[in-house]
Amino acid sequence: MSALRRRAGGWLAALGSPAVGAARWLVGVCALAAAVILAATRSTTWRRTVRAVFLGDLRAAVVDALPAAGVLAVLVGLGLVQQALYWLDTAGQVALLGDVMVLVLVRELGPLLVALVLAGRSGTALLVDLAQQRAGGQLRMLDGLGVDPFLFHVVPRCLALTVASFTLTILFVAATLLGGGVGASMVSDVTLTFVDFLDTTVARMSAGDFLLLPAKSLVLGFTVGIVCCHTALTHRRDATRVVASGFARAVLAAAAVGSLVSLTIPR
Repeated sequence: MSALRRRAGGWLAALGSPAVGAARWLVGVCALAAAVILAATRSTTWRRTVRAVFLGDLRAAVVDALPAAGVLAVLVGLGLVQQALYWLDTAGQVALLGDVMVLVLVRELGPLLVALVLAGRSGTALLVDLAQQRAGGQLRMLDGLGVDPFLFHVVPRCLALTVASFTLTILFVAATLLGGGVGASMVSDVTLTFVDFLDTTVARMSAGDFLLLPAKSLVLGFTVGIVCCHTALTHRRDATRVVASGFARAVLAAAAVGSLVSLTIPR
């Protein structure tokens, strides 16, 4: 009987330990997000040095990710429209092209792909920088000099990724629609001009879609920044593993939060 109890206790420990760890991680991320939002609303936070970090990271995030996001947007537009037109034409439902583009591109694919690009470009750079400063003692040095590392590093960088996500998402959706319009005009089996494609897609967007696109882009950018900062500041591994772990967590968190936002704001 005692052996059976020990086995049951071992099984429960094996199941409970990851669950408790995940719950602690979620609480830590939510606490960091609340602290960043609270600090961002205070005027005393935005001193000249903090504003300089925010503008520098914002410029770097947008400029670094813009080529990759632009190329990805054109490829997604060409492939998505051509496949959608092919299968809709086969089913005799070409009139549903606008609904497909809104549901797939505007509500789901656009903000999520931009979040992936940001996590891979700016998120990994943030992870490496903060992890190295934490390991090298620079964060403790700043604290000793009277500079709050949270206000100097975490707040401006999270908000810079938030604004960069919004900017890149709008550009991504616009470039995808342009690429999709070119792809629609290239499909010989369907008579659909570039202007007709844009008019069909925009006409199918509801008020909820116009609200969801900016809201989701802002939330996903903020999520990527928070998760990357939390991982870099709480890790117990070397920098290489921190980057891999932080990127994976940021991607999974962005996908989960994006689904929740989509469910919260219906069409």
